[in-house]
Amino acid sequence: MRVLLILAATLAAVCLGACKAPPPATKEYAYPAWGFRISFQSPPKVTDAPAQPDGTPRSFNAEADGGGRDFAINANDAPDNGKTIDALADSAAELIAKELKAETTIKTYAATTEGVMGRQFDVTDGGRPVARVRVFLAGGRFYVLAAKSAYGLEDPAVDDFLYSFHASSAAATNATQPS
Repeated sequence: MRVLLILAATLAAVCLGACKAPPPATKEYAYPAWGFRISFQSPPKVTDAPAQPDGTPRSFNAEADGGGRDFAINANDAPDNGKTIDALADSAAELIAKELKAETTIKTYAATTEGVMGRQFDVTDGGRPVARVRVFLAGGRFYVLAAKSAYGLEDPAVDDFLYSFHASSAAATNATQPS
């Protein structure tokens, strides 16, 4: 009887593990005019918007979804007002929380392989993690990366996407150091 229970538990664990989709194959997309490259699981939908008379900065958005995963990057010309990455991360977290009627977790350090320092936080709904966000300030641009997965934030595809962000050499040269 005990052997049967162990076998049933093992079979259930294998079946549950098989339900989780493997990380998708990705392709790198370069956006030299915006100073970065990043990998998506499918061709992203791209929107490029000029600066607006009301002071809204020029912006770029690329997003792709599929297979239970939704990945996006938004880049904006950063205002030259001396704001630090911490101040911009706080503003972004507040705006995202308000838009999604959610909460954000404490911000932690994040960095690209080029040495561009940034911040990372999770978006939660009722204490349940919903999305992971990273922000970077480099080369006169503010980058916001967002990853959401039906398989949870521990899905390897989430980290694969976030780590695939690379600032161009010009942006990395202007990387801000942690404050």
